[in-house]
Amino acid sequence: MGQFVRDQIVRNITVDEAAINEINGILSQRRDTYNAPLIAAMQAKTPAAAAGAAAGGAQAAPQVAPPTFDPKMLVTTSVIRFDRKGYRYFDIKETIRDFRQAETVERLIFTLESLQSRQSNRVQGNYVELWLEPADPSRTTLVASSDDRDWCDAAFTSVSEYLRKIGNRNAIIRNGWTPAFVQLLGVVIIFLLSLWAAARISPRLDIENPFAISLLFVLLLLSNIWTYVSQQILRATDHFFPNVRFARPHKDKMQWLIQALIGGLFTAVALWLIGTMYDLAGTLILSFLK
Repeated sequence: MGQFVRDQIVRNITVDEAAINEINGILSQRRDTYNAPLIAAMQAKTPAAAAGAAAGGAQAAPQVAPPTFDPKMLVTTSVIRFDRKGYRYFDIKETIRDFRQAETVERLIFTLESLQSRQSNRVQGNYVELWLEPADPSRTTLVASSDDRDWCDAAFTSVSEYLRKIGNRNAIIRNGWTPAFVQLLGVVIIFLLSLWAAARISPRLDIENPFAISLLFVLLLLSNIWTYVSQQILRATDHFFPNVRFARPHKDKMQWLIQALIGGLFTAVALWLIGTMYDLAGTLILSFLK
């Protein structure tokens, strides 16, 4: 890795075809700007070498051919993994074609890298890599590295600033409070169902304290069931509100509908919980006053 490194975890963005083109355009502009003086230097060597050979005639010393590619020159590539297969492309049009046709896009990787970086396993040279993977938020990162601090900062910032522009509102659902909310929801639902079930079951039991025993039994039963159900709810939340959403309008119409339904359900339940807690607090206060 180069001497200077900038990195960040990318959170809650939406990537569509326009975003793919824009990200590639940012990296391509960096590539062209950086490569221009290197190409000019190589082109300047070619006529000088030819002129030296002509002036020396047959007795001239052998000339070393000028390099056709400077190891410091940058190249842009993209990787797309979809439908359990992956491809690396140098032309962004091919990536967009697969992005449009795929049933499920699993990963996108944008890379700007020098041959020097590749040959040294990124110990030397320049590179920028944007890794987007909805299934694994910890791997969804932006990394820039270089032996030149200014280049590293500029390349990293140019991509990072654009990522902020394509942010979405999934953070409303994807946050540390969601598991707590799901757990609290489960406690309320389990308690109410347990009261209802105990009221139905207890008259049929010929034992001491039938209501309390029925309530305890149903509570234990539903609590164990909720442990599994809550995991599935959180998994569904991750699926329908991913850290990175690959937006393809012709493929994602049903997902938009499900997102709206889940969002509406969360809002309704939150309002119901607030109302229930308010009524309970009012009842407790009145009981103390009496």
